[in-house]
Order: sequence, then structure tokens, then C-alpha cells
Amino acid sequence: MLLAEIVCNLDLPPDTPLLDGCGPCRQCVSACPTGAIGDAPLVDARRCLSCLTIEHRGEIAPEFRAALGRRVFGCDACQEACSHNRGVPPGDSELTGKRQVTLAEIFAWREGDWDAFTRGSALRRAKLDQWLRNAALAAGNSGDAALVEPLRTLLTGGAGPVNAVAWALVRLGVGG
Repeated sequence: MLLAEIVCNLDLPPDTPLLDGCGPCRQCVSACPTGAIGDAPLVDARRCLSCLTIEHRGEIAPEFRAALGRRVFGCDACQEACSHNRGVPPGDSELTGKRQVTLAEIFAWREGDWDAFTRGSALRRAKLDQWLRNAALAAGNSGDAALVEPLRTLLTGGAGPVNAVAWALVRLGVGG
């Protein structure tokens, strides 16, 4: 979900405020892997994996790295848990037709590869360094020893997020 605001100089009537349609349901709160959704429910963007993987430009704090699991771009745990979203037919997506990409392929990306993969989609919100950071953390959470060499190559190539790669290598049992 991407929230936005339009600023204009038109005198528009305000929308009717939404009522709390959740009632006592707190499935999204329970589903959130980092506890980013409070009881209101309010979302703490500093803990939200979607915000951290897509919008946050720096390091992801160590306390959230394991919760990331094998996600590379965003997290829909709250949306998947919400009863309001059940039975909603899938719509046309700008991502329809995008090919799958492996973590090892992401580690080999350079600017042109990232550009080609993300062009014309919301995937572009995360820059190349964020994709590399997120993929390194996902690799660390994967338990896949086959990713050790691609991670080391990323580390020695100078293009990678050093802290995320070092963390991943430690998680994979080989050290940084």
C-alpha cells in the first residue's frame, strides 16, 4: 500500500471520515512480524518492514533483520491477515509479467540491471543499494549455503551493503 497526498488550490469539501470497520479484530496486529501495528491500530513506520525495505535508505536495525525473513521488497503480512481483503479478486497489476529474480541474480545487478527490472513499476521506489541490502538480509535468513559465494563477491566487489552482507554471512555460519 502506498499512501499519498495531493496538494491543490481548489476548495474541495472534506471526505466523510472512515469509521472503524475493524471492530475488535486485531488480526493485522497479530500478523505483523515486527509489532509495528499498535492497538489503535496505528503503524510505527520505524518498525514496518514495508517502510524499512522500500523507503528507508540506511541500514536496517539488527532487531528487525530476522523478522524480514526472505522478503526483499515490502511485507504484506497485515494485508494478508485482514478479513476485509479476503475474497477480493486480484486486479491488474503493474507487476504482472515481471519475471522472477533470484537473490544470486540481484547480487550480480549493476545500475543498468536494476533499471531494466524496475522500470515502469513501484519496484523502483527502492534504489539499487536498498535491493542489495534487502537481498543480503534475505540471504542471511534463507539458510542457503549456496548464497555464501555470491554474498562474498558482493562484499569484495565494493558495490554491496557491507553491514548487511557481513550479518548474512554470520547467519549462514561462515563469518564476515
